[in-house]
Amino acid sequence: MNEAEQAINVSEWKELHAELEEVSDKRNRLQAENNRLKALIQLTQKECDEAKNELRDMTAERDAARKFADKLQVDLGYCRCEHDAAREGLAQAKEAADMFEAENKCLQDTVRQLRAKQIHDDLPGVLKAIQAAAQQARELI
Repeated sequence: MNEAEQAINVSEWKELHAELEEVSDKRNRLQAENNRLKALIQLTQKECDEAKNELRDMTAERDAARKFADKLQVDLGYCRCEHDAAREGLAQAKEAADMFEAENKCLQDTVRQLRAKQIHDDLPGVLKAIQAAAQQARELI
């Protein structure tokens, strides 16, 4: 393996590693958003429950409390939708991160093997396979 080919392998590995970090960062942001939405759902649910309890105890303000409870129910539904979307995004980010991690390990093994062999007749074919796998991984994201 000549130095140019080794540089290409290292460059491709660095690109894939950088993409893995980006996907991991996205997964972390989505997890934080998921946690924020969970807390918001709990708070909204608590407010809704409190409003329902106040409805039972009130007389003159019953209509206003009922409207407030309805608004909270709508807000709760909205938060749940956002939470579900964040959860789905998190699942997709985790899948992508796992895929990149597996691809990264495979590429590291390939680079180690190629370095051990130094020059190998099938090197151009291996590089093409690595490039194709990296392209597939990028397209999946």
